[in-house]
Amino acid sequence: MSEQATPNKSNRKQQKKKAKNIDDAIHEQDIETKIVNDERTEVIKQMKQINSKLGRVECAMKKMDTRLEGTIKRGTIRETMKDLLLEMKKELLKSMVNRIEVLERDMENDKLKARVETLEKSITEIKQENDLITRKAQKEE
Repeated sequence: MSEQATPNKSNRKQQKKKAKNIDDAIHEQDIETKIVNDERTEVIKQMKQINSKLGRVECAMKKMDTRLEGTIKRGTIRETMKDLLLEMKKELLKSMVNRIEVLERDMENDKLKARVETLEKSITEIKQENDLITRKAQKEE
């Protein structure tokens, strides 16, 4: 009888190992499926980014095409370059004018702040003098 019990126990252990191996395999498949889904999501995200960049490149190419068409119609690249440089010069000049205006405003604000501080000091001194005179007048009375 003890001989029969041993094979049953070993059969049960083997069945448990098989069941565990099957569970492990299913769990690994779930993990692999999740990894594949994550990778798909990442690929989709990257494709959207690439499409966005391609759209911007396409827009820039269209802009260059129109400029080249204008160049061909005008006849020389030199004129186009001159026009582009003039346009850049105007934009740079506008930027510099704006910066100068901001600096002038900042300088003006700093001057006004300094003036306000001196006026506040003067007012404080005058108040102190008035308080002193008032106290002296009250003492004399």
